[in-house]
Amino acid sequence: MATKQENFVTHTSNLMKSVDEDQRLFTAVVLRPEAVDSHGDIYSHDVVKEACHSYTANCMNTNLQHSYELTKADMKIVESYIAPADMSFEEGDVLKGDWIMVAKIENEDLWKACKAGDFTGFSVGCSGLVEELNGS
Repeated sequence: MATKQENFVTHTSNLMKSVDEDQRLFTAVVLRPEAVDSHGDIYSHDVVKEACHSYTANCMNTNLQHSYELTKADMKIVESYIAPADMSFEEGDVLKGDWIMVAKIENEDLWKACKAGDFTGFSVGCSGLVEELNGS
């Protein structure tokens, strides 16, 4: 479900996250296109797709809270893709065009945080050009 708020579209459905305890996999939405993020920014479908492809082709590094670098021995990205269709999970929704990432968690403390719900998802740390909307 989407709502209009000052010419921005905000999605009121939960972003999906999932913990597979047998395989130690953590899955979550990285970016949702055409939705306001926690910084008030909106990314187009093309920008989300480009970010996903660029990250997968050129980076695959991980960290915690944009400061503590993790090694592949701590957390390894095993999937990174754009959702081809809407999907529903017990722990939230994935919308067509969402950037989804799956991580294999090897670090014991991080795995405990995933299972406890303290590690809640992925965040993009990047730089880019910002376009001001509504004259603000």
